[in-house]
Amino acid sequence: MNIKLEIPTLGDAKIIAEYANNRNIWLNVTDSFPHPYFKENAIDFINIIQQQNPITTFKVLKDKKFVGFVGLMLKEGIYYKNAEIGYWIAEPFWRQGIATEAVNLILKFAFETFKEIEKIYAKVYHTNIGSMRALEKNGFKKEAIHKKEAFKAGEFKDLHFFSIFREDFK
Repeated sequence: MNIKLEIPTLGDAKIIAEYANNRNIWLNVTDSFPHPYFKENAIDFINIIQQQNPITTFKVLKDKKFVGFVGLMLKEGIYYKNAEIGYWIAEPFWRQGIATEAVNLILKFAFETFKEIEKIYAKVYHTNIGSMRALEKNGFKKEAIHKKEAFKAGEFKDLHFFSIFREDFK
């Protein structure tokens, strides 16, 4: 599969907004991800990414075409040896293994670039089976299920916590 990660540019804003303005994506992410999603939201997001130091959020390309995002949230203080992974793939590209490959690429980047990181974790709503599979295919293990941890779109969501440790990443 021809998957690459690149830093987004303002030229990507239109296609990002087109794919991100999707309720099915919004239902699987936190409320910091707006819905509806406009070009201005994409421009703001790109500007935030370009100010990251170091940059840890990347657009996902399949065959040189934008299909989503993957990124790391580096933790601080006593949690500085951890990072949280987040990602979304545009709905036309679901069930093609793209998320699995994008997660693999960001894990390689994380463990090669940040020598202090020992653990990477993800939080996934119980309804997002595809995301759980992408994590498990990359060696993540489920640590816990927090019942009714989130309230999204008028209903409670259980959060499944997954993690992978440096020594377990192949």
